[in-house]
Amino acid sequence: MPIFLIKNKFFLSIFFWLTNFFFLIVGYFYFKNFNFETLDQINNLVILKTILLIFLFSLLRALRLKNIFNILNTKLSFYKYFYISTVSQSYGLLTPARLGEIYFVQFLKSNDKKKKFFIFLISKLFEFILLLSLFFFLLLSLFELIKINNHFYYFLTLFFFFFFSNFFIFIFFKLLFFKFKIIQVFIDKNFFDKACNQYFRINLYSTASWVLLFYSVYYLNSAFLNINNFYSYSFLNQVSISLPISFFGIGVRDFLFSFIDTNNLSLLISFSFIYVYFLMISLGFLIFFYNFLLNLFFIKK
Repeated sequence: MPIFLIKNKFFLSIFFWLTNFFFLIVGYFYFKNFNFETLDQINNLVILKTILLIFLFSLLRALRLKNIFNILNTKLSFYKYFYISTVSQSYGLLTPARLGEIYFVQFLKSNDKKKKFFIFLISKLFEFILLLSLFFFLLLSLFELIKINNHFYYFLTLFFFFFFSNFFIFIFFKLLFFKFKIIQVFIDKNFFDKACNQYFRINLYSTASWVLLFYSVYYLNSAFLNINNFYSYSFLNQVSISLPISFFGIGVRDFLFSFIDTNNLSLLISFSFIYVYFLMISLGFLIFFYNFLLNLFFIKK
């Protein structure tokens, strides 16, 4: 990206919006030939179970957020954690590179900007490690070093793969912290120790929520999709929503999926990801408006 765009926030914002709308148009051209009658084969019970899976995903994200907030001794009700988590998730899906998730930082009870940035960095680091884990999982699959035909064992393996990938990265950072004193200039030892104490639970809930999200998409397409093909789709989907150039991957995901196959299946899976993200966004906005009405009519100031 040109240095001019990086230094000028206004033009950077215009650049992001233009690319987002460009890939919306790209997505339209991919989907205009999509056979929507295929969706009739997905029964209502599967759709209902997918909605319940997304709700469970949101509960796990709220538990994850609770442990992140514990690092700065910020105590809230579980409903508040659920509210912040779901709304942040919605903002994240609607903004480039999911930066809208920074919304949750304003609820941290601390005036230390470095600590707040570190908290946000932790949340984004998990996604980066997830992307790397998916990439290595894909490589193992392509070279047939791992081949799992049962979907239960596939997602169980994926869970442990994500969890221990995060764990080893955590050990690496911990060693770096104590080896290089320069890091301790930015983050004090007591704060770092608190983060380490909460790490196991943050990792557990993060891993479980992401695997559940992938499972919900697979579950929607289980009648059409072989589990071994799901590695590639999962990885390319994460790439598409991580790039700051589209609305939750629309257009970019379809372009990347076209390298796997050009038939109706790739569009069906792409549509399933969009549907699942739409459910997450809808839940976030429902909670937001419920909270707004609650404060407006029932909570006395």
